[in-house]
Amino acid sequence: MTQKLSFNCTFKESKPEERLEKKLESVVFNPKFQSKISSLESEYDQIIEKKNEIEETIIHELYSEKKELVGDFDQLKFEIEFLKQDVHHYKKLVKTLDKQNIAFKKEVADNINGLNVLAQKLKDIDSEIETISRRIARVQRILALDESKLNNLDKFTDTAATLIENVSSRKIKLQELEMNKKKSVERKFAFEDYLANEKEAVGQLIDVLQEFDANNQLKKREIEEEIKQAEMRIEQAIDERETLSSQKEYIESRLFDLNGNSRGIMSNILKNEAYVLITEELPKKLNQAEADSIRAWNTLLQLNNNVKIGTLDFDSEIMPTVIRYKQLGWLPQNVRIYNLFNDLLGVKKSRSVSKEQMNHRKESLLPFFAKEEDGVKYYYDLKENTTLTVREQTEDNLEYYHFVNDRKEYVEVYDAGSIVMDREIVEGGDEVQRYYDINGEVALTIKLVAKELEYIRYQDIQFRTHQELLIYWLTHFIEKDGVINLIIDQKSQLFIDRDLFKQNGINLVPLIQEVDKKEDMHRFIVENHFEEIFVLNRNVFNSIESLLNEDCLIRVLEGNKEIYPAKPQIIVDSQ
Repeated sequence: MTQKLSFNCTFKESKPEERLEKKLESVVFNPKFQSKISSLESEYDQIIEKKNEIEETIIHELYSEKKELVGDFDQLKFEIEFLKQDVHHYKKLVKTLDKQNIAFKKEVADNINGLNVLAQKLKDIDSEIETISRRIARVQRILALDESKLNNLDKFTDTAATLIENVSSRKIKLQELEMNKKKSVERKFAFEDYLANEKEAVGQLIDVLQEFDANNQLKKREIEEEIKQAEMRIEQAIDERETLSSQKEYIESRLFDLNGNSRGIMSNILKNEAYVLITEELPKKLNQAEADSIRAWNTLLQLNNNVKIGTLDFDSEIMPTVIRYKQLGWLPQNVRIYNLFNDLLGVKKSRSVSKEQMNHRKESLLPFFAKEEDGVKYYYDLKENTTLTVREQTEDNLEYYHFVNDRKEYVEVYDAGSIVMDREIVEGGDEVQRYYDINGEVALTIKLVAKELEYIRYQDIQFRTHQELLIYWLTHFIEKDGVINLIIDQKSQLFIDRDLFKQNGINLVPLIQEVDKKEDMHRFIVENHFEEIFVLNRNVFNSIESLLNEDCLIRVLEGNKEIYPAKPQIIVDSQ
């Protein structure tokens, strides 16, 4: 028969062979045989349980080892990259040192050449002085001859006049040459001082340059040794990486044999930290998708006593719902359930009755009864233009009073006679919600302006966002000291504020239940770089396996038959 969906949640109807098995169970055997069979079956169950436990432990150990290998592998990868960068840097540095050495040698040669030029100029001055000295000697010899000739003449003649003129001219030339020689000698002395200073300066510069050159040569040898060591370490790291790769491949093959996987680190052994599964509500009636999620939760909640459930919607009847879930086996008996409003308002304790004000409003409109439909009573005061809708004795034992007039709406909700909340709505979308503690006092106020949150006030604390209130609740009511791993649906808007939660010791862990668009899921996983992910079942895991990081912890809630025994399936009845 084709199954049709409805809102009645039941367990799957027994098949004929299951009914036959139940019938056979009524057969009575010999007590001794029955005892023996029961003992063997019990022993067999223990063996199977131990086998499953050992397999899970093996998988956990293999993945733990794989995580270390992946970490070492990545470390080697980074080390090789850094070493290659170092080698590249060192080789560039060696080229720079070689260029510096060439520049040093050129500068030394240029300075030596400069000194040689200066020394040549000094020689040129010496040559110039020698030339002048020879000319002076020659002029002096000629002058002496002319003076001797002039002294030997007895009378003044034309020859005497010529000699007198020559002697005078040569004396002038001699004075000029002696003056030039004196200048050249002075210039020589000055140039010798300049050359001596230059030699000293160049000598000092050459000493410095040679010291630089020696240091550079030493540094070059050291760097070349570093290059040699780095290249040897690169070869060694590559060999180590190949060894790790072989070990990783072996572990992956063993994991495949044990129904594992190749990427991520699949293990259902949780960290020794608090896990909180967050949902808006626990539905009183389930559709098929909700039933699948609840069944997956059941698997998750059996993994570790640190896993808790937190619900966010206002629900004064959550505890009866939890009891029903546990009775039906949908939730483990020892799981702890928290509700944000119940915890903040302290409604787990008994309330005092505070209904007088509401009764007064209600009673003032009772004479204006209009009609009753489906358990809802309608009142209308024509004079005051006010409508009152009253729902009494609902299925969750709440009473709802809804006033409407021209100016505003006003809602009050009572639980067994005690006021639990009211809402006041005016035109334009402004709204004030007030939630009452066990004494009938306002404990929590939520103010909306134009349908946008303005503030949340709890006692004397004011919050700007729902996220801040959520963080306060988690860290003050669920886990006060340790790290909290908050398991939320993959589509939750809380991921936008992941850094804010991280700053308050809360890790956001996605529960992936479906993959609509693989490219969106790829972006979601890659951008957030999750360290831990829960997936609904093996089919979902298979669709995201290629997107996972090597060191990501994977928790598959269903489809791991080697680890978890079959549980009764929650289905939607066809009635």
